[in-house]
Amino acid sequence: MCLKSLRSDGVRAADQSNPKGYYEDERIKKLASKDERRWLFEARGEAIKIVAPFVTFLPNDLPAKIVFMVRDVDEVMASQRTMLHNDGKLGASSSDSELSRVYAGYLNRFNQWAEVCKSVEVLPILYAKAIEDPQGVSEEISRFLGLDESASTAMTAVVDPMLYRQRK
Repeated sequence: MCLKSLRSDGVRAADQSNPKGYYEDERIKKLASKDERRWLFEARGEAIKIVAPFVTFLPNDLPAKIVFMVRDVDEVMASQRTMLHNDGKLGASSSDSELSRVYAGYLNRFNQWAEVCKSVEVLPILYAKAIEDPQGVSEEISRFLGLDESASTAMTAVVDPMLYRQRK
């Protein structure tokens, strides 16, 4: 099997926080509204990036395989703070404890949702391991998603350790 594509609307351009781009679809931000979820059924076979706050809004009747990137909370906080600061957003002034509390809440909701949602399979991937061993992690993801070797090779090729800037 091969993925049809990686869903991206191109709305958010590459910047200093993500120089290779964001690979996002802005409709993800509207998943809390049940009326804004139907397009996901049309995207079957495509990879879609969904950030933690929105994953739990996936329709319960949509079979999905989720590759969940697990990253050290201190690294996430540093990365988010830098991105918010660079974008001039208000969250940049939030305390580390507040950002950590919010992030922990997202993770907790995701874990609870994943436990009861029968239509999803989850493969947790350690972010640091993906940087350290991109080939091994790419092969693991390919097996999980039922992809061919070319997909694993393509995933391995895009890993750039120089972009792992917020290390613990």
